[in-house]
Amino acid sequence: MRAEKRRRFVLDGERFWDIESFYDEAVSVFTDGFSAFGRSIPAFGELLCGGHGRHAYGEAIEVVWTNFSKSRDELPAADLLALVEALCAGPRANRDVLLVIEP
Repeated sequence: MRAEKRRRFVLDGERFWDIESFYDEAVSVFTDGFSAFGRSIPAFGELLCGGHGRHAYGEAIEVVWTNFSKSRDELPAADLLALVEALCAGPRANRDVLLVIEP
């Protein structure tokens, strides 16, 4: 059986320091300048589903979160947990995301 090739996206913890700057990074990483992004956890989940410019709706993707330790130190715990949960929501949320965390 051949492993599925996933398109790779990188969220760099050096590029954000609070939830608003995280949303800026998410728009930059997952869209082609999608200006109607709602800037909320549910809206972030919708970006992960695809269809906003960088990957097709329902396409399996890999998200690498680099400098995660910086994000863990700077983002409020509730926000960090909600973001990780959105990334790991899986098929029940119409997305196929493989999350890779790099310290």
